[in-house]
Amino acid sequence: MHQSVKRRRAVILDAREGFPLEVCGILGGEGEAVSAIYRMTNSDAGNEHFTMEPKEQFATIKDLRARGVTMLAIYHSHPETPARPSPEDIKLAVPPRCFPRDHLAGRERGEGQVVQNQSGGSSA
Repeated sequence: MHQSVKRRRAVILDAREGFPLEVCGILGGEGEAVSAIYRMTNSDAGNEHFTMEPKEQFATIKDLRARGVTMLAIYHSHPETPARPSPEDIKLAVPPRCFPRDHLAGRERGEGQVVQNQSGGSSA
């Protein structure tokens, strides 16, 4: 998957702004190119798990369809653990494949860690 530097920074900023909570969102686009980032509310409001608000998810899918693009990935931060798929990430990802992104050091400064999961399911 290809993200512009600007979009990649936006995902990292989302993790930093959401610290100390786990943040989540959806990446949309065509093929391998990300063209939209949708920040989602973590209704769990915790630092070890996330659940996206269903109404936001449905609105995002509706917007993606209106734009003629698809959901490419779900992203979320790991503010307390390394930026790699957790056992739960792997279990809940559909297809069961995750890939790590942007490790952000310095949790005490409000920086988190971001993990992206391939589209098709949510994970924590």
